[in-house]
This record gives sequence, structure tokens and C-alpha cells, in this order.
Amino acid sequence: MGIHRFPNIVHVTHGRAEPEFLRPVDETRGGFRNAIRAFLSSKGVVLPKEEPRVVPTVPDLDLTELMRLNHAKTQLRAIKSAGDVVFLADLETALRYMLTHEIPMRKVCHFLN
Repeated sequence: MGIHRFPNIVHVTHGRAEPEFLRPVDETRGGFRNAIRAFLSSKGVVLPKEEPRVVPTVPDLDLTELMRLNHAKTQLRAIKSAGDVVFLADLETALRYMLTHEIPMRKVCHFLN
């Protein structure tokens, strides 16, 4: 096919011996996009007008704030990846509450009979 440089755009038509090379003005994303648009326009394809891209702005944060946010996201990911986990401190707190509040509320323990 004769491609010696990359990236390259080639239009291959069925039944045609030689492919058609699309030559962008410059080898940037915009250059390749314009070359494709020009080729499609020459073939009679009507393309919608391109909307300019809106680049989101990053809020002006200092480095310590960015590090704190990154650390919080990392901790949240670690907690989510752990799934359903019961921590020993939670079990101890539940047992302590049960022994000091729920059991003394009953005068008779039915399970001891």
C-alpha cells in the first residue's frame, strides 16, 4: 500500500486498484479531523458544524488541599473495595450495649429455663 509514515489516513475503495491517501495540513488531531471532513465533503457528505469544546476549569486549590482530597478519595476506594466488613470495634460496642442496656431491661431470661 505504500505507507511509510504513521499516522496516516487511507481511503480504500472496492474495485479500485490504488488507495487514496488523505493528506492533512499538519499532523495534529485537528489537521487529521479537517482532512477527513474535507474528504467527506468532496464525496457529498454533509457534516454537522463542529461545536467548540468547552474545557472544564480546575478550581484554584493549593497543594495541601489537593493532597487531602486525593487521600480522601483513596480511602473511600479502599473502603468500597473491602465490601461488607465487620470491624472488631463495632462488635465490641454492640456487645457492650447489649449487656448494659438490652439484657437488664428484661426481668426474666426465657432462654435459661
